[in-house]
Amino acid sequence: HDCGLHRLKGVGEDQLWQVVAHGLIPEFPPLKALPLERHNLPVPPTPFLGREDQISAWLERLRLPQTRLLTITGFGGMGKTRAALQLAEQSLDDYADGVWWVEAEEARTGEEMLRRAAQVLRLPPQAGTPVRDQMIEFLRERTLLLVIDNTEQVANAGRTIKDLLTQAPRLKLLVTSRRALEIQAEHLAELSSLAASEATQLFVARVRERQPYFDLTPDNARDVAELCRCLDGIPLALELAASRIATMAPRQMLQRLNERFKLLQTRADDLPERQRALRAAIDWSYDLLSDDDQTLFAQVSVFAGGFTLEDAEAVCDVFDVLEGVAELRRHSLLRSEVESETQQTYFVMLNSLREYAEEKLNAADMSNETRLRHVRHFLEFTHRQLARMRSPEEPAAIRELTRNADNVRAAVTASRKEGQTALCAQLGLEWGKSLWHLGYFEEAQRLLEDAVRIWQPFLKDNTALYAELLAECAWLYLLNQQDTERARTLALEALGLFEQAGDHVGQARTESLLGYACRETHRYAEARAYFEQGLRRLHPPQDDTEIANIHNTFGIAISGEPGGSAEEATGHFQEAIRIRRRQGDRRGLAETLNNLGILAYQQEHWTQAWEYYLEALEYEKALGGVFGIARILFNLAEVAQARNEIPHCLRLLAAAEHLMETVRSPLARVVTEFLGQVAASVAETDSVDALRKAAGSRSCEILLHWAVDGAH
Repeated sequence: HDCGLHRLKGVGEDQLWQVVAHGLIPEFPPLKALPLERHNLPVPPTPFLGREDQISAWLERLRLPQTRLLTITGFGGMGKTRAALQLAEQSLDDYADGVWWVEAEEARTGEEMLRRAAQVLRLPPQAGTPVRDQMIEFLRERTLLLVIDNTEQVANAGRTIKDLLTQAPRLKLLVTSRRALEIQAEHLAELSSLAASEATQLFVARVRERQPYFDLTPDNARDVAELCRCLDGIPLALELAASRIATMAPRQMLQRLNERFKLLQTRADDLPERQRALRAAIDWSYDLLSDDDQTLFAQVSVFAGGFTLEDAEAVCDVFDVLEGVAELRRHSLLRSEVESETQQTYFVMLNSLREYAEEKLNAADMSNETRLRHVRHFLEFTHRQLARMRSPEEPAAIRELTRNADNVRAAVTASRKEGQTALCAQLGLEWGKSLWHLGYFEEAQRLLEDAVRIWQPFLKDNTALYAELLAECAWLYLLNQQDTERARTLALEALGLFEQAGDHVGQARTESLLGYACRETHRYAEARAYFEQGLRRLHPPQDDTEIANIHNTFGIAISGEPGGSAEEATGHFQEAIRIRRRQGDRRGLAETLNNLGILAYQQEHWTQAWEYYLEALEYEKALGGVFGIARILFNLAEVAQARNEIPHCLRLLAAAEHLMETVRSPLARVVTEFLGQVAASVAETDSVDALRKAAGSRSCEILLHWAVDGAH
């Protein structure tokens, strides 16, 4: 039975048929189709995908009596028009006088926008009557939703819309714009990037429109996920990438993302010009900015991973950075997020926008100066955070360093490219030490080695800097690479330079390093001499941090001596703990308590070792130190094995392995080998993959409950 042509919500217009046969119900309630006489909504060319939760939430907001104006904002290509159409379709039953769609893209003034709305509402032109008055007269007693699409280029859109709302009390408006209208009645609904799963769903759906048999497979799933991530989950970018599927596989697209604006374009005639290329979508927003805001937009491209208002004020050179950042935010060219602990607002730029802005920066005369200001700013930032280490402020410093890691890495790269040798060497030292604190030993070592090579020709310009670089490199060779001879060579050179510079703290720290190196090569008497000499050089209380460090390392050396005195080693550890508790040095306390746990484990005092490790773990958790947590979990696993608590041991090792891999520590392989050995010894090898999967699916806090307490 032919039911005729119908417009269905979220589906579009189609001919419907009812199957009539014996045994089938012949009658149904009336179809919930969109009545054509009460709307002019355009037919969507494709099904709506994703954002279901957002649409539902916005529909509820729009239905509230106090919501007269809902503005959907977002960067070009985020899908504002499609979201507004979906919302309008679902709102049709709420308005007795219908839902009416107004295309405002070509309008430049409020009067032009009203004229387009009057045409949609089929109001005949009246000579001598302004279109504003005609619209108000028509709308005054009607209950309808007016949807105005693309208002950002309309000069006085906010004032015009405010006028309508004031004069027509039953009117509601749904507006799309790249920037807020900034009027009191406005309720904002900001479109953000698609979630990872939604982005993948959209990309695959659009690809299947061109290649019906395309599917995610083990061969391409990772490439598709990475492509969607690199495209920031922007619907327009995903659709443009999908249009390339006939000539490029997802992996090939990934390889061409360094020329994303060339890749992400189409010649489709049914799209407006601004949606045929990602660059055109950004051009549309960029051209609406003032000259000063265009300059600021280019300059903030030097920030990687986000920035604060204070960062922008330190680096950017425009008249009013505060108002400029606010304007970029209003134009959806920046996203903002508030960090819960500090209540600090961070601004973030999507990768595509940053690449576009970087092109503008490179084309301007200001690029070198802006990048150098960025380098100096984050050198000072890193120095400030390092000064907070070994104090009660260390957790906050670690959060700040982690949050700004991409900015500091960008500063290192920029200093090298700009030929700023001194800045590059200083950043290498400061950031290398920071990475050590964060547990990224491999990256720290590469960075410090580069800084040593860079600064070696300029040794005479700053002997102290070169000595510090050598000493930090030596520690990493010793602890991360177990390359004792290389560490010893560098340390001896550093010691001579510290002596030449008259730096007694540098000398003491390096003598402690040499003592540890001697311990590794079983030269115990020489090791003791170095530690004792280092302690003699230091003066409490001003040198307490280094005094505690040497006592801690001295205790490790003694505990490793054949026939070494556990009591003497414990004495050094307890002295380190006494100083560190007074200083509020949580990192130091975690290190020394862990060492006391190792000493107890060596003496087969399992319960005491477990308690020391658990106390150390609490400090590491407070610091958020992933490597430190992983190291202690490994030590707890050794105790669990010694107690024959094998399931507990395997859980601890799976958690430690996952965390070690997170910071790309070479010690991950040690954990992996131990995990394999323990599993093989009890024929539990089949369960290892399940444990790894369970560990990888949990956040750090839940992972610790699962591993340590056995909580599910």
